[in-house]
Amino acid sequence: MASQYVELGGGGSASLPDSGVTAGTYGTARKWAGFTVDATGIITSASEYISCPPFSVGDGSAGSVTYTSGTTTLSADLFATAVEIQNGATLYTNGFRIFCTGTFTINSGGTLSYVSSNLNGNNGGGTGAAGSAGNGGSGNKLVGAIYSGVNGGAGQLAAGSNGTGTSTIPGTIGRAGGAGGTAGTGSSGAGGTGGTDGGRSPFAPIRYVNQSGTQGVFSIASGNGGSGGGGGGGDGVNKGGGGGGGGSSGGIIAVYCHTFVNNGTVSAPGGNGGNGGYPATAGANAGGGGGGGGGAGGCFYLLCVTLSALGTISLSGGTGGTGGLGFGTGTAGANGSNGSDGNSYVYEHATGNWTVTAS
Repeated sequence: MASQYVELGGGGSASLPDSGVTAGTYGTARKWAGFTVDATGIITSASEYISCPPFSVGDGSAGSVTYTSGTTTLSADLFATAVEIQNGATLYTNGFRIFCTGTFTINSGGTLSYVSSNLNGNNGGGTGAAGSAGNGGSGNKLVGAIYSGVNGGAGQLAAGSNGTGTSTIPGTIGRAGGAGGTAGTGSSGAGGTGGTDGGRSPFAPIRYVNQSGTQGVFSIASGNGGSGGGGGGGDGVNKGGGGGGGGSSGGIIAVYCHTFVNNGTVSAPGGNGGNGGYPATAGANAGGGGGGGGGAGGCFYLLCVTLSALGTISLSGGTGGTGGLGFGTGTAGANGSNGSDGNSYVYEHATGNWTVTAS
């Protein structure tokens, strides 16, 4: 058949040749084949068709980008034709998205990361000062919300203060932060109760793809931050140890590309809870502060046409802090609990499959 244009009158079927059908940005182009039209000229069936993904991989305006060593921090969304993270190099997304019209490659020893330096909760003080919480990190949060931990409770001369729990926000895909540890009892009062963990629904309706999915992915939230540890009870003269602060949740990494090849690591762990403090005076009969809860692991969100290698995805929850020692007749604070591991959400257009996993 010499022409690619076929006219059928009164119904019929035909096939088009491959000549003149070329691959585009979104993958191998396919011809219409074995299609059938009805008497009005409407195509009623076809076994093959040109298939484009329902999401954008950007305009490639930054060209081909290679990271060779050290840590590079994004300050805006990246629009590339190709991205390569080589051995010994780390690309810190800082809350921004990555779009790539070609192949996004992480070589062995390379890392794609959203690990802030201030994720961990701070330790409780020996004079009853509560440990402050880990911070949610920097960046403009274009890819969704990231939740900080909460502060530990203060140690008191009598009964210690309770640690604060993180709130539950349903309808997101983040995981639960760890609970804070209950503080130790002093001779003049009980230790404060650690904050409860803040749960999240791990299976929100996120497994669909459309153009709005690349605009901001506001439906994605990272896991909850860890709760604060309780403050230690005192002996009437000396305060108990302060509760440790909760760790922050891990960050969100969002990549939209044609082909994804990961032989290295994608990393967005939750922050660790701070340790509970212990009484400042060795002769005190006061309790130790409870450890802060670990923050939940982050989220990796990947939309690609072809998934060549998923590699190592590290979204582990933070470790709960250690409870502080009690002095004299005072008891030790309990350890905070670990945060839950985060989730990865991977869509491959070539197969139409979602892969949803916990780290």
